[in-house]
Amino acid sequence: MPQLCIKRRESKRGITFQASFETAPIGGKRTRKTVGTFKTKREALEVGNRVLNEYLSGNDLKKNTMSFADFVNDYWFENYVKVNTLETTQEKYKKGIKKWLIPEIGSKPLNKVSMSDLQSIINKAIDEDKTSVNSITNLKAMITAIFKYAVENKYISISNNPALGLRIPNQRVLKEKNLKSHKNVFLSRDKIDLIFERFTIDSSVYFPLLFAYRFGLRRGEAYGVCWSDIDFENKTLSIKRQMQYSNTKKRWYLKLPKYDSVRKLAIDNDTLEILKKGYEKYISNQKQKNYIHIFVNDNGVINRTSIKNDGEREIDLISVRDDGSLVTTNTSLHTTKVIKEELGITDFTFHSLRHTHCTELFEHNADIRFVQQRMGHKNIQETLNTYAHWTKKQEDVYSSVLDVMFTQNKKDDANECVIPEIS
Repeated sequence: MPQLCIKRRESKRGITFQASFETAPIGGKRTRKTVGTFKTKREALEVGNRVLNEYLSGNDLKKNTMSFADFVNDYWFENYVKVNTLETTQEKYKKGIKKWLIPEIGSKPLNKVSMSDLQSIINKAIDEDKTSVNSITNLKAMITAIFKYAVENKYISISNNPALGLRIPNQRVLKEKNLKSHKNVFLSRDKIDLIFERFTIDSSVYFPLLFAYRFGLRRGEAYGVCWSDIDFENKTLSIKRQMQYSNTKKRWYLKLPKYDSVRKLAIDNDTLEILKKGYEKYISNQKQKNYIHIFVNDNGVINRTSIKNDGEREIDLISVRDDGSLVTTNTSLHTTKVIKEELGITDFTFHSLRHTHCTELFEHNADIRFVQQRMGHKNIQETLNTYAHWTKKQEDVYSSVLDVMFTQNKKDDANECVIPEIS
């Protein structure tokens, strides 16, 4: 069993004590672990023995005693977030870490962060005017993920996980705080007609809007559809990618859909005819002398210069202008502004088209599994939690059921035989 060794060292700065112990050999060679250099022998013994005990129990106290900021930035973010999430998600994590976590617990040792520290962060976020309910939920999820990673990789013990008791106040309390909440907006058919009267098939944003409404695609997916994804004969649309922007590389690129939800969707006859017209126009536009061709490499990086580089292939994105130039998701910002200000649909968001498609599926009695697959949801619960709500149309239907039910009860009561009392 390794023994702790304390060495006394003298220098111009004074006397210090270094703690170390022998560790498992590497390649047959003996190795030592230096705990650190301390001002007193007592401190060297105290910290050294704690490190040695942690080492013998399978943990590395050096990791345990690092600051929360070093752990979350150098270990969790580098080894987990960058490997498992899209760049857009990484940016959201960065902002959350910088805004909420580092100012409050960044300088604290990882193993000294307490549940009260984390609960204080949640409560502070709730008290901020511009924080939404979704932001609070995401903040708690991020904190939980950080400490789960710390436990799984033995940076802290499971009994020392401060996130286990973390709580978000109930909905009544959140409502009293007047937090902003994300509202899924259902668009009536009149509003849908207004939108497509304003943005016709000649508009560069027509097809992204169409894909969001008639297929329930997410914004990135709607802008990432290619003509080759459409099987006109079998009437199907394959969702294989989404368009994103890299803030670090300053480039547009194509990635797998959210949750890797590659899927094949049925196309109705009316939409099929619209797509056929669009494809004919696309083929005709390509004959222009200065038509811009778009290429993509194996990493999904988009080249819109019309000059092909080595290792690139041409891609037939639908979201292009008549001259072939790329239409990006940024155009949805202007589109949303026009719909809100010019058309007067003030609660519109691009996501509301996807929400409307899903709601209409439910209104037409689509099976929950079919809805989940078509929307590309990660699990069935997401479908239920996000979209299983009452619409005005459904309320009217059920109100009429109640009217019939209780009216019928009154009729039945009136038709009952009255038995005379016997004196």
